[in-house]
Amino acid sequence: MLRKLAGVITNNFGLKVLGTVFAIILWLVVVNTVDPEKSVVITASVKIENASYLTDMGKTYEIVNDSDIISFTVTGKRSIVEDLTASDFTIVANMENIDETMTKIPISVTAASYGNQLEISKRSSYVTINVENVVSADYTVELITQGELSADCYVTEEVLSAEQVSVSGPESVVSQITQACITVDITGASTNITSTQEIVFLDESGNEVSTERLTLDVSSVEVGLTILMRREFAVSFTVSGTPPDGYELGDITADVSSVVLEGPVSVLGEIGTLEITSTLLDVSSAKKSFKAIIALADYLPEGASLAEGETDEAEITVEIISVNTVTVEMPVGNIEVTGLSGDLILYFDTDTVTVELAGSAEDYSDMDGADLYGTLDASAFGSGTYSAVVTISGEYADVASASASVTITESSSGDEVDSVSEDTEETDTVSDTEGSEEDEI
Repeated sequence: MLRKLAGVITNNFGLKVLGTVFAIILWLVVVNTVDPEKSVVITASVKIENASYLTDMGKTYEIVNDSDIISFTVTGKRSIVEDLTASDFTIVANMENIDETMTKIPISVTAASYGNQLEISKRSSYVTINVENVVSADYTVELITQGELSADCYVTEEVLSAEQVSVSGPESVVSQITQACITVDITGASTNITSTQEIVFLDESGNEVSTERLTLDVSSVEVGLTILMRREFAVSFTVSGTPPDGYELGDITADVSSVVLEGPVSVLGEIGTLEITSTLLDVSSAKKSFKAIIALADYLPEGASLAEGETDEAEITVEIISVNTVTVEMPVGNIEVTGLSGDLILYFDTDTVTVELAGSAEDYSDMDGADLYGTLDASAFGSGTYSAVVTISGEYADVASASASVTITESSSGDEVDSVSEDTEETDTVSDTEGSEEDEI
């Protein structure tokens, strides 16, 4: 049996070997024709592993020239490689394998499957990085406003949710920062503003510094701006009540005609003139002029206030005019004549002049006409008879009025003569024979 089997195997052995070789070749030809080898290029990002290896040393890094984007060639059966993508590979650079110069990290590319059926050829073997020390700095957040507020408005208060920002990052970046700021547009604003603004970092030239590699403890700030109006307003003072019978209201004057007020537009925008009426200006029982001191702040609309530097007090003078009169007789001897030409003589036609005083009898119960004095200006008079105005002087000047009937004649002797009363005797006028000046009686 074995001999027969051996004969079958050895019979035409060469042909059988040749047939086997041909079959293998034919199989290889068919396989390579149906599923040939193929190469594909895959581009992918390199994942950096164990970055804390540097950060634990107080350092940070920056990838140079996009060296973390690599392309590699994968060769294998077409049926395998045609469907491969970057996700089928693990592409990493382990920071712990960084070289001694601290500039290169080796790249490892492995296939998630078909590993023994694929050939991987990398074009780049390293991720190139720039390593720097990490530094920190604190900056005051500055508020910058753009535009102009509405007319007469101003910002009275600025509130920031954070007035300082802490920054850490590469020394080369942090060292560029000279200013941390936020910007708010206030164009045409007349009411309070609330907004949230990103913090912007500027270098000494005013150019923005990128925060891509920086770590911030706060990146945005909530801003609150209080906006008020400041405007000048005219002030008027109004009395209350009516003066008693026999008296009437005269002029009302004040040492304050306008004030500058501050407050919300909603309050000041409603004011035309600041009108003040006070119980201190009540004239119901007033029989004479009086003054009152008004505290202006007590009469302002709610929400309004006096601007800094404005006076809080106004002095108001209220004039009360008496419509009653009292008459008294003033001796003509109490009247000083002025302006009389030297060649004229003035005679009073009466011994007394009736003076009218504004007020009631009670006001002048103790008045004696002899206590009154006045002046008569005769500069415009020539010879003739006149009703001349007598101006009362002293404390009654503002409430008294009088006129006197006078006769003016030319002096026959040509001597300079003062005024005399027509009713007095000639012996009352003293003159010497030398033509000296006559005295008034």
